[in-house]
Amino acid sequence: MRQGRNILIFPEGTRSRTGQLQPFQRGLGFLVMHGEVGVLPIYLATHDALPAGSVIPRQREVGATVGPYCSREFIATLTQGLGASESERLITAFVQHIIESLRDGTPVDLDPKAARDKWKREGAAAASQPVTSAGGEDDGT
Repeated sequence: MRQGRNILIFPEGTRSRTGQLQPFQRGLGFLVMHGEVGVLPIYLATHDALPAGSVIPRQREVGATVGPYCSREFIATLTQGLGASESERLITAFVQHIIESLRDGTPVDLDPKAARDKWKREGAAAASQPVTSAGGEDDGT
């Protein structure tokens, strides 16, 4: 990242055995916050192609849905007035919210003030919940 290169992060920390999206690890927020970089959320539907425990991919259809780029300036607005630890958790939860919206095919709400206010009002657990109503099953990660 310091050399200006892009990195791909799988923020769940491991592959899901069920194909359901797992809670994201806080390291994502740490890297974004301390690397002073933006983030491009991407939802990958790959569970059937490379399930947990397998090392050789299977021939299956996979999908990728690319979300909106969250610039460093956007992240700064999102975390304005928060401490480092809380900022890391909020970034992680917000990116998870975007990826869940991509998975579910629901609109992505990129209002940093609304996300921050929801974070302060409802706490860390609520921030990862979709702002809009979301339905549907997860087809893999």
